[in-house]
Amino acid sequence: MAIRSISGSTLILAILAGFLTGCASHLEKEVQLAAKQPDQTDVCGQLNYVFDNSSNGFQAIRTQPDFQNKITLWKSTYQPLQAHCEIWQWANRYSFVCSKVLPDAQSARAIYDETNATIQQCVKPENVATRTEKLPDSNGQKTKGEKTEYLLNGQVRGSSQMVNTKGLFSDDWTVYVLISSPIPGNSKP
Repeated sequence: MAIRSISGSTLILAILAGFLTGCASHLEKEVQLAAKQPDQTDVCGQLNYVFDNSSNGFQAIRTQPDFQNKITLWKSTYQPLQAHCEIWQWANRYSFVCSKVLPDAQSARAIYDETNATIQQCVKPENVATRTEKLPDSNGQKTKGEKTEYLLNGQVRGSSQMVNTKGLFSDDWTVYVLISSPIPGNSKP
């Protein structure tokens, strides 16, 4: 019986050691990931970091999938500028999506304009074309908001949007920033 007790203890210790090794390994991976991320004050570095991760479906910064009907929402391990960011996946496409809810159109306009100015400052203009359009509301009026798209080699690879997300008792506006993965097999020179 003493032998069984010792081997039972040994088995428990082996399981605990394996569990702790797994935790240490997971912690080590998180530390390595954090070391590769840019400084939170380096806005262009943050933008380029996310864009660089877009080519492989943001594998380095996505975790914990939440499977919905036709889309999978991934938690992002990377949250630049205190915005709520997540990764949306449908078919073979991924988009890194950040959003910030603001109380009024004036605040949203300021953030939207600042976001677009920053993006244009951080990317090389010879590589990226932009187009801006008003977003129609349910009545077809161009009053719901505005969208700026960023095209790289003819593909829309990112956008910023300012959208009126008013509810029954609020007149909120939301600013979105999306960076998308390239369309597979559709690369233009």
